Order: sequence, then structure tokens, then C-alpha cells
Amino acid sequence: MGKAVTILRCKIRTCLHFQSGNRRFCYECEDYPCKPLKHLDKRYRTKYHMSMLENLKKIEKLGVELFLKDERAKWTCPECGGTICVHKGYCFACKKMILIG
Repeated sequence: MGKAVTILRCKIRTCLHFQSGNRRFCYECEDYPCKPLKHLDKRYRTKYHMSMLENLKKIEKLGVELFLKDERAKWTCPECGGTICVHKGYCFACKKMILIG
């Protein structure tokens, strides 16, 4: 399945609650946390050792700029400065496996 198809079928991205309002983040919704988001969070916690819900809490608390600063540091390869893939656990640049979490 290609990236464009995946994005179009994403229940979070196509959420009617999100699209119908002036919301930037799921935590601004009256249905937060909804069933699709909880499902996605569980899958990411299990497979990738990260939490969508925790990330949203951090964004709400710190603001998006500080959150992104922390995430950049977390997902930057200590060996070469490349980006670490959350799904595969390796650096895109040097291909070294990096354990996160």
C-alpha cells in the first residue's frame, strides 16, 4: 500500500470531528481520546515503544515547538546526526540500529 493511499485511509486524518472544526490536535476534540486514536496508540506502544496519547499530552503541556525540539533530539542518530526511523529502529543515513525507549 502506497503512502498516498495510507494517508487517505487513515481514520485519524479523515476524522469528521477533526475536519469539521478549527482543531489542530486531537486533544482539542470533545471525543478525545476516541476509539481509533486509542487503537493507534496501543499499536504504537506495543510495536514501536512510543505513545500517541503521551505525545499529545506533551504537545498540550509544552507547546508544539518544545515538543518538536525534544523529538528532534530523541530521533537524531548519535553516530552521524541522521534521522532514526521509528518503525525500523535504524538511522536512515548510516543504517546503524539505534534502540529508543
